[in-house]
Amino acid sequence: MEELSLDEIKKVQLYVLKQVTEFCDERGINYSLYGGTLLGAVRHKGYIPWDDDIDISMPRPDYNKFINEFHLIKDKNLKVHARELDKEYILPFCKVSDERTILIEYSDINYVLGINIDIFPIDGLPTDYKECRKLMLKSSISRNFLELKRTKITKNRIWYKNSILFFSKILLYGIPSKIFLNTIERQTRKYKFQNSSFVGNIVWGYGIKERCNKSVYSDYVLVDFENNKLKAMEGYDEYLTNVFGDYMQLPPIEKQVIHHNFKAYLK
Repeated sequence: MEELSLDEIKKVQLYVLKQVTEFCDERGINYSLYGGTLLGAVRHKGYIPWDDDIDISMPRPDYNKFINEFHLIKDKNLKVHARELDKEYILPFCKVSDERTILIEYSDINYVLGINIDIFPIDGLPTDYKECRKLMLKSSISRNFLELKRTKITKNRIWYKNSILFFSKILLYGIPSKIFLNTIERQTRKYKFQNSSFVGNIVWGYGIKERCNKSVYSDYVLVDFENNKLKAMEGYDEYLTNVFGDYMQLPPIEKQVIHHNFKAYLK
């Protein structure tokens, strides 16, 4: 197999993104650039220079439609990986993968994926702020347990952190990941996107910082991303401010670091 450079990996990610967004436009499926990808589009007109992945989000009804219909795409080299389609899949959000490639992540989870992009569902949240915090906390705890199960012990980590990780893995060893995935998914079913005044990414995301007025997602605007015009939620300023604060301000130099913990190959 031929190992791919970071630039080559990004070219594949952008290809996947193009196919996904064109499919959504054809099918009337709402999507938005999301997280660091949205921040990169607004601040850098492309990838954040020290970022190496692509995220988009969809309101839950659009997310469900996407998962059910994406197999109709002409490019059969692309595949949706989602819990709704494969119970062996180990994340509460979906990925679209280029199956001509193999992505080797530095983790303890053995699930085969190609180079991919992440797609996060946006769900309804309770109007009461305290109730919202409780819901997000339940989801975050389960997510942290999932992260502990998939994080590798490595010589590059301080010894006492490896010790904590080792004993955590022992405690969690007998508990299937699906227990935590089911807990997260239960939180997503409590409030429908259509009927809620506040919405956010419950399944992964940035916790309570995700909480936005649903009006943020009431319409979409075009933004520049790597010489493409792609959609972003109309209220992206509220979302980015909630999550990143003064998002146009660059972080300190020491935090401008690529967290590149995978390798990718052409099959």
